[in-house]
Amino acid sequence: MKGDFHLVELCCGSAALTLHLLGAKRQIVPYQGSKWDFRTDLEGLLHRMGHRQLKQISLNDIGPWGRTWQALSYPMGLAITKAKLEVYAERDPRELYDELQGAPIEGSGAAEHLFLQRLAFSGKAVGTVAVEGDKRWKSPGFNKTSAYGREGTAKFGRVKPMIPSLIGVLGQMQELGWPSTRVSQLSAEEVLFPRGRLPVVAYIDPPYVDTTTYPNGDLDRAAVVELALRWADAGATVIVSEREPITELHDHGFASWMMRVPSDDGKPFQSKDAEVVTYRTATS
Repeated sequence: MKGDFHLVELCCGSAALTLHLLGAKRQIVPYQGSKWDFRTDLEGLLHRMGHRQLKQISLNDIGPWGRTWQALSYPMGLAITKAKLEVYAERDPRELYDELQGAPIEGSGAAEHLFLQRLAFSGKAVGTVAVEGDKRWKSPGFNKTSAYGREGTAKFGRVKPMIPSLIGVLGQMQELGWPSTRVSQLSAEEVLFPRGRLPVVAYIDPPYVDTTTYPNGDLDRAAVVELALRWADAGATVIVSEREPITELHDHGFASWMMRVPSDDGKPFQSKDAEVVTYRTATS
């Protein structure tokens, strides 16, 4: 049907755009660089490009999200992950955190990853580190407030423990109807153009230049430009997120749109950076 498309998220992270297009009402966890705040802007851009109905999904992330989405994108894996987190919710959060931090990854590791990520400060990325041949968890830190909650004060409202909230989000995800989905844990450069008849939208959300790095994998500006051109030349509509226009792509038919202008309004806990997409619609 006209408007149907295959979305390929090459650096998917918490897959905010995919979840929104599937009808999710909440992001799965806070995560650095998440595009949840820009989900409707990105959807509007897709619509203006003629891409209206998500029919197929490919998610890729070189970090632990690559394995986590392999579990969460099919019903049994999602149910197992949710059940494991329900057991974890009965444990003391700090005790469990200390057990997981630095421990070898077992199985999909989805429940452990989500537990650590939900309790990370400001959504900073949980990663992995290789130790004597084993991949082990590497958390950026333990947020006591997220773990145990906090009573309200005159300035701040009550904060509830976040692991039960995470379990609730997974319960809502069980109501989503996932179309055909493939998940990989590769570098973005290794992902192949998908075969099929559906128009392809390649969404690239790389680590931003001169910002907090991710613990696993990196893409510099030259690699991002090369990746965008390769997918565009293969016939995909390409959208690249950054905090500035990627001017190197403008000579190749790309345009840029500033979704959020830089601000210095003094509001705490809010990014002051611009948010820009550089994009090109596939030529027929």
